[in-house]
Amino acid sequence: MLASALFLLVASQPLSVSSLKCESVSNPMNVDVRQPRLSWVVSSPEDGQRQTAYRILVAQTGAELAKDNGSLWDSGKVLSPKTIEIPYKGRYLKSAKEVFWKVQVWDAFGKPSNWSSTNWWSMALLDASDWKAKWIGTPSEAKQPVTMLLRKEFRIGKPIKRALCFVSGLGQYEMWLNGQKVGNDWLTPGWTQYAKSCLADSYDVTSLLSKGPNSVSMHIGNGMYDMSGDTRGGQQPNSLGQKKAICQLMLEFTDGTAQAIGSNGTWRWAASPETYSGVYGGEDWDARLEQPGWKLSGFDDRGWAPVTMVAPPSGALRGLTHAAPPLRVLEVRNPVAVTTPKPNLLVLDLGQNSPYVPQITVHGDPGTSVELWPAEVLKADGTIDQQTMRAGKFATYRLSGAGEEKWHPSFWYVGSRYWQIVARDPNGREVDPKGVLKRFEGLLVHADVKPVGRFQCSNKLFNQIHDLIWWAMASNFASVISDCPHREKSGWLEQDHLVGDGLMYSFDMAPMFRKVIEDMHDTQLPSGMVPTMAPEYFIYDGGFRDSVEWGGAYLLLPEMVQSWYGKQGLIADHYDPMKRYVDYLETRAKDGILSNGLGDWNGGGADPRTPVAITDTAYYYDLAATLSRFAASVGKKADAARYRVLADSIRQKFNEKFVDSASGKVGTGSQSGQATALDFGLIPPGLEQKAFDQLMVDVQSQDYAVSCGEVGHPALLRVLTKFGRSDVVARIHLQTERPGYGYQIKKGLTTLAESWDASLISYNHFMLGHLMEWLYGDLVGIKPDPNGIAFSRTIIQPTPVPGVTWAQASYDSVRGRIACSWKENGERFHLDVTIPANTTATVYVPCKARSAIRMAYPSTKSFGMFVSQKPQDGYAPIQVASGHFIFDSLLR
Repeated sequence: MLASALFLLVASQPLSVSSLKCESVSNPMNVDVRQPRLSWVVSSPEDGQRQTAYRILVAQTGAELAKDNGSLWDSGKVLSPKTIEIPYKGRYLKSAKEVFWKVQVWDAFGKPSNWSSTNWWSMALLDASDWKAKWIGTPSEAKQPVTMLLRKEFRIGKPIKRALCFVSGLGQYEMWLNGQKVGNDWLTPGWTQYAKSCLADSYDVTSLLSKGPNSVSMHIGNGMYDMSGDTRGGQQPNSLGQKKAICQLMLEFTDGTAQAIGSNGTWRWAASPETYSGVYGGEDWDARLEQPGWKLSGFDDRGWAPVTMVAPPSGALRGLTHAAPPLRVLEVRNPVAVTTPKPNLLVLDLGQNSPYVPQITVHGDPGTSVELWPAEVLKADGTIDQQTMRAGKFATYRLSGAGEEKWHPSFWYVGSRYWQIVARDPNGREVDPKGVLKRFEGLLVHADVKPVGRFQCSNKLFNQIHDLIWWAMASNFASVISDCPHREKSGWLEQDHLVGDGLMYSFDMAPMFRKVIEDMHDTQLPSGMVPTMAPEYFIYDGGFRDSVEWGGAYLLLPEMVQSWYGKQGLIADHYDPMKRYVDYLETRAKDGILSNGLGDWNGGGADPRTPVAITDTAYYYDLAATLSRFAASVGKKADAARYRVLADSIRQKFNEKFVDSASGKVGTGSQSGQATALDFGLIPPGLEQKAFDQLMVDVQSQDYAVSCGEVGHPALLRVLTKFGRSDVVARIHLQTERPGYGYQIKKGLTTLAESWDASLISYNHFMLGHLMEWLYGDLVGIKPDPNGIAFSRTIIQPTPVPGVTWAQASYDSVRGRIACSWKENGERFHLDVTIPANTTATVYVPCKARSAIRMAYPSTKSFGMFVSQKPQDGYAPIQVASGHFIFDSLLR
């Protein structure tokens, strides 16, 4: 029998410190703030351990730090349990400087840890005046190349101690020093709202330079900055200006001196061998136009033209805190199947729908061409069908004839699973591609966002659903969180908060979400409107540009980021533009009702059973209430009162317009309408049960088929769980005969489609991936406690459902790994929980009575704490400190 108890034994091992991060990144380059925020994770093999103090040392050199000399900052021993978001408070940090740091902590008994390993960060160019280099490009009167090559040779007269490169190219760039690629990132710099912000990258290039002759070379592509030539991409061919680049090398020599080498009028340019290049439409490369050796010193560039110094972009150059994680090749896939549906036609199946850069190895006569056509689906005859991605996208490589040739596009990736290969001889006649193509590889590329979650359960379909959503999420990590990696590649905003928890359970979203928030700030219009996409490279008008469920992400996402990652200052930093957005909504509402958005979107349009005004007004209410809380948190009492009154007024108008006070029916009684009103607290007290009963009436009338769009579905999951009907969640989604997750899996999809019925709109959208949150937060039961911040307190509350006999998940929070696994047989329930050091949790153990729980402590137990309360709704809540806990309980 459990009773209130406290176990305290002498600890034998101190805490350890790991996972040091600066601005949420391990050992980052390009830190563009003078007071970066530092974080770490503490761990211990002993249960109940916690941090009571810390000391941070920051030094100018690794040698100083090794001697415990914090030449830039020695925080001293600070009595605090804090491990996240601690601002640097040392000496003034200069541009381009590298600094080294480490951390020591003290445990619950005052015992110090060993020092952490040494970490570092490198500063960006913090002021515009630090840029000595100039923006360069082609003369305005010259014929603009499809893409542009740049080069410059220079001499270094001394041995190098350290060399940094700061560089940007608009729209995209590749860079080499002495013929060696700089970095392993793709499609750099990241896409931004170029009128406000442009990204510069930085690299440590010490190993790529040496005393004597050197060369720097760049290839400048179009990206989102200049889409004027992207005629086969299916998007608006807008241009924000001509291609341009800036590059600054900063050299430190062993004798203590330094030198800066920057782009200027002495550089030279030439057209690349590309004959077509578009971020949507693809790339065509004519290898016969290549100039061997152009990346190396000694190349004869007398045929190249001098560059012109051009006007800089209007957006300021920015660094790490405005950037998403870089795109990288994270896997190389070979075809799992090869077919020949027609003569002279190859179709390759990579087995997984993902964003790929195609890479080919070919051999043939000069002028022979190979066309690479991507698709997500096949037609009945086995050939590709580009219907889901706007037809016309492809890449072409024209051979030089110089033996075996290897090529991939430089500035194009595309979401796809299948690739159709067509080969033509120098006269344009189709030939058998098998005689030309020696190898095809899919370079799977997306932003290098770290996976942090793991999920598995006894039900095969739930596992498949998890994977279906996971792959769709990962596929859409570019330098924006895109809607799809093939058709639009745009940062539609609603998915970031509607699927936000699922994203954060699965991946470390802190850097990516920071970028999204900055993009929303930059994209906001003078009227206060936040467009549905950020950044906004083209304008989707005609009702697609202004929708509160999308623009509302500007308030909702920062609150989520603060809750999960402890990011302080977001609300204060963005309060004024957030307020302008809610004020803008007030001008659009009519008598408290908002009805001008996209509504409960489901691929082809809004759910016709749920009037747009219901979801629009519900979100209008939620944003007014949220802004009221924000105002109170930043000390703006008058604003807090004003927006609370506004929220109450909207709630009243919502009820007058849509809610039947007798039956609890909302609008037409659709699942989205009922669930959204219940989820947002819009239903009057005492009417909630009736409103929920109306929801269940609709669920049953739809024969337990999902009938919500992307706005209503997350509310449906939360409301069903809140009212104790997770069994209905399982019943809705553990089926394959009607539109839904299982239906898509049965059709052979490997990523989530844009519509439940998998119609040929898009086969790689994560916008309907809300079940990911339920799998982690409800089925397994790992949730952030609203009474804590960033999982300083965790709730563990598993929810067994029919069809699942065991489930397990773990989540690597900013404070360490949280893990939960359970199994049950209808009579007994076994629960295994791990809570990271320096945190606490409330564990809700399913049971019939408190006396039916047995708690087993691992043999390594040193101290822990639990307090059992009377079971409520079939659970016994138990307060625990950090550690490993095992519970066995009786369910009957």
